[in-house]
Amino acid sequence: MTEDTAGSRISLELLGLFVEVVERQSISAAARAWQIAPSLAARKIGRLEAELDTRLFDRTTRRIHLTEAGVLTLAWARDVLAHHNRLTDDIDAL
Repeated sequence: MTEDTAGSRISLELLGLFVEVVERQSISAAARAWQIAPSLAARKIGRLEAELDTRLFDRTTRRIHLTEAGVLTLAWARDVLAHHNRLTDDIDAL
């Protein structure tokens, strides 16, 4: 099963990068924090938008702003990442 035929593939990595972009208000700044190329970060955000079939940001040459869908996705992404962290902490405590 390839990525194209496997259905939705929204990874924790994509969600984490999305949150980082929002927090830093810049794809380039998030890319630097993650030590990846800005072009790769932009492609990953594009992949997340494609998986969700919506734009998450309104982009200008100087700024990015969350769309309404982006605001909803941000809340969901933070929740998913927090639940994942709690799960791994609980498992580690066993």
